[in-house]
Amino acid sequence: LAAEPPPPTTAPADGADPVDPAKTAFQRDVRPILQAKCDECHHAGSPHTSFASFPFNGGDMKTYVQTMLAAVKAGSNTMPPGFRDPLTPAEIAVLAKWAADGLQR
Repeated sequence: LAAEPPPPTTAPADGADPVDPAKTAFQRDVRPILQAKCDECHHAGSPHTSFASFPFNGGDMKTYVQTMLAAVKAGSNTMPPGFRDPLTPAEIAVLAKWAADGLQR
């Protein structure tokens, strides 16, 4: 019996590493959550750190994401502030899985 071929990957338009569909990816899985729950304050051009400027091309992305996860975890009362709906446990799990899967774009 021949081994099954690996799952197909999709190459980002900017030429970055291909995205493994079996893993959580920023554009597909994480960005929609951040747009819905964080973009009101953390948009490009805001005085707050914008997820549009994530340090994909340098910096310590893992530390950045760990800080973000700590801020949104249930009960942290840090982010989002009280006037916004908090992230659900499922949304937090997607962010955590994205970090565990290697922070794919």
